[in-house]
Amino acid sequence: MADNSYKTRGIVLHTMQHGESGHIVYMYTEAYGRLSYYVNSGRRGVAVVGGSKIMLHPLTIIDYVGSKSGGSFHRFKEAKRAFISSSVFVDVYKSTISLYMSELIYKVVKENEANAFLFDFLYHSIKMLDVMEAGKINFHLYFTVQLTKYLGFYPSNNYEEDLFFDMKSGGFVLIRPTHSFHIDKDESSLLWSVMQSDISMLENITTSGKRRSYLLAKLIEYIGIHHDTQYKIRSLEYMQEIF
Repeated sequence: MADNSYKTRGIVLHTMQHGESGHIVYMYTEAYGRLSYYVNSGRRGVAVVGGSKIMLHPLTIIDYVGSKSGGSFHRFKEAKRAFISSSVFVDVYKSTISLYMSELIYKVVKENEANAFLFDFLYHSIKMLDVMEAGKINFHLYFTVQLTKYLGFYPSNNYEEDLFFDMKSGGFVLIRPTHSFHIDKDESSLLWSVMQSDISMLENITTSGKRRSYLLAKLIEYIGIHHDTQYKIRSLEYMQEIF
């Protein structure tokens, strides 16, 4: 019988109950893109894997041996943590951001093929979120803007003062578009500030929670326009409460 085992690194995106004693775990993997796995539930009814009983929380990163066994789902054979977070799951800001990040990736990234650049971006984004303190309140905006680069429609680099961002064309424009798919001037300026910033500069972006929430909702709408769908991100409600 052929050995269908393989080794890869993966990021947990989402888990859901499957029957009375199992879970489906959706992963974004380094070697194969997005894959789904069946996992038996642990004693507490949660998805765990590996000899050390790794709890598969969203954005958990593991190195593992997987296998494809003829059904719809893959299986984990061995697993160990590839990265142990020191703060993401205990800091309320970071845990809320991580919930948003995992939901966004789960809903917008569907390809079942390797994308080394995207995987590296996601992997390093999780590690950066874990260590950063100053500027973490703007990290979700930075992450969402940077993600559009890997999705293929990063905003055009043509900003000048008092412009609108046209979400259909992906560029900044002088005259307010006649359609509703645009971002107002103040938030377009905020978008440009995020685009021009690296991680170390996020602490210098000062704005209100209302403007952050508006821009984040518009960025999700922007992704939806270019994917020809409408994404409903449930964690946005928590983001608005925290930020």
